[in-house]
Amino acid sequence: MCKPGGPTALAPSRSISSRLGLCLTLHNTARPTTTMPTAATAPSLAWTALWLRALAFAPHVSSRYVDLLRSGFVIFAGPATVPHFSCVCVQAPLPGGTSFYFQINGLPIPVHGSNWVPADAFESRVSRATLTPFFRALTESHQNMIRNWGGGIYQRDSFYDLADEHGIMIWEDMMWACAKYAVPTDYLLSSAKEVRDNVRRLHRHPSIALWAGNNENEQEYRPDQPEIQYYSDLYFRTVLANISALDDSRPMVGSSPSNGNETAEEPGCYNCKDEFHGDDHLYLYGEDCWDVTVYSRPRFQSEYGLQSWPSAATMAKYIPPNERYYNSSMMTNRNHHPDGQPEILSQIAMHYKVPQGNTEKAWNDTLYLSQVYQAYCYKIETEHFRRLRTECTDKQPGCNMGQMFWQTQNIWPGASWAAIDSTGRYLMVQYYARHFYQPVLATAFIMPGGEFGLYVVVDSPSFGISAGTLEFTLYSWQHGQRNTFHANFTAPPASAGEVFKSSVKSIVQQGGCEGAQDCVLVYKAYNGSQLVDTNFIFLASLKDSPLQDPHLKITSVAAVAGEAAVFTVTYTGSAVAAFVWLETPLAGHFSDNGMLRVDTDPSHTDSVLFYADDAAVTAQQLQETLTITSIYSTYN
Repeated sequence: MCKPGGPTALAPSRSISSRLGLCLTLHNTARPTTTMPTAATAPSLAWTALWLRALAFAPHVSSRYVDLLRSGFVIFAGPATVPHFSCVCVQAPLPGGTSFYFQINGLPIPVHGSNWVPADAFESRVSRATLTPFFRALTESHQNMIRNWGGGIYQRDSFYDLADEHGIMIWEDMMWACAKYAVPTDYLLSSAKEVRDNVRRLHRHPSIALWAGNNENEQEYRPDQPEIQYYSDLYFRTVLANISALDDSRPMVGSSPSNGNETAEEPGCYNCKDEFHGDDHLYLYGEDCWDVTVYSRPRFQSEYGLQSWPSAATMAKYIPPNERYYNSSMMTNRNHHPDGQPEILSQIAMHYKVPQGNTEKAWNDTLYLSQVYQAYCYKIETEHFRRLRTECTDKQPGCNMGQMFWQTQNIWPGASWAAIDSTGRYLMVQYYARHFYQPVLATAFIMPGGEFGLYVVVDSPSFGISAGTLEFTLYSWQHGQRNTFHANFTAPPASAGEVFKSSVKSIVQQGGCEGAQDCVLVYKAYNGSQLVDTNFIFLASLKDSPLQDPHLKITSVAAVAGEAAVFTVTYTGSAVAAFVWLETPLAGHFSDNGMLRVDTDPSHTDSVLFYADDAAVTAQQLQETLTITSIYSTYN
């Protein structure tokens, strides 16, 4: 994301072009088919993460005792040889273009992740202790890669140590972004030193999966312009050449986004958003995010996102009472995205009711709704990309093997695209990421004409579903549970396939609802008798739906025996409730939030866990500060 000469002396004398070809393309794995490689005999995804951890402790030895007691388990103990570890970005022929996916020790990895910006406006306040909760959040939400954005900084050593230990791959941009740079010799020499200093420091980390020359600079040039030579001199003949001189074990790309496998002689792209090659960035602020036809079908989506605001529990620390209305001068000043404030309201208004007036309740409700629309939009868009894993032709792109939303966390308390705010508080999208990135995903979509489809996505190369059942249940906003119906399906390992087709009209009829606006659809996927996923989809805009007061109530808060600062929060309600949101000013996070609650019997309860950051927090303190709400409360 962007906010609004000859070879360098330190570079190797040989041309970088041939090195890039070897690093980026697996010529012997060309597969001119629409199916991505499955590597059925390759090690598991868990094995890959464990090896990232293992190599973090023994990156320089070939035989030693490797005992990962720090991680709570032993991968192997005793004299052993550390196997060869390889990471490749495969760009082999596919219909209409080339693939773009990561392969670790022969295993194709579907990437699920986000983009990392500096963790604090004051880097001196960042430490291993402050970074650790972010990596916990990444692993909890099934993320396996983060992109260290080229407009930020080279991170401190503890950042990469944590990535190694948590099995999180890093797409490492070099720190050039969003500009055309002049390339006098002195600047190229300085750039070469910058690259070498940082690659020497970082290349030992097994978490580094790819080096990228810059962020969004390639799209500023055209291959037929003379100044493309300056671009090549900086990024290919200096940045990538010096990376290659120190580390030729990893793939490299000139920029993100790019068409992928480029060279110093042909460094640019006529269409940097070509969906048949490389990676792409996508921001659709004015489009209806519920409409799946607006999304692209790239090989790899390395940036995408929409803005929201942190919760009132965060912003109340920084916004005085007299400024707590949406378009106040202080609120507007804390949104640095051009037209960001009206864009958020426009997105909310497409499917939800916009709070009116300048009251503090309207302010609170609008911040909450900004997270509601963002979380559901990220769910729709991410699931769209995941459905494309094995689907592409020479006319229609796809075969997407990676999604990294913008962005992991925020650098300060204000509007952003982040899933975690600057205080460490989770936004709703962080909770949703745990669902839309899970390894087995049942994902439904609705076309503008009312066609309904459902895919089952399986990440694992060793797990498949041979006797699956889909369970569809409609829940009326006014009357609770309606009808349930079923369908059978199969899902092979390492696949994404459409397993059910229908229409919204038919779904509504089978489900016993009067109209699409009257019900929400919950669907479950079973592997035999084992539940593997539960998901939901709104059949119509909630602003048109007859929502009822769910009378949500927290019934108890109790400390979990034997667990420090972990509490069970139990709640109930009497009507179907969308985006049920628990909030406390106490630092910590919930096991889930932003839920769809469909049980209408007030004698029945649901529960989540709360993990307090402060070990001294008591159940009474938590209960006294907890609030519970749903989208219904913003309409009244």
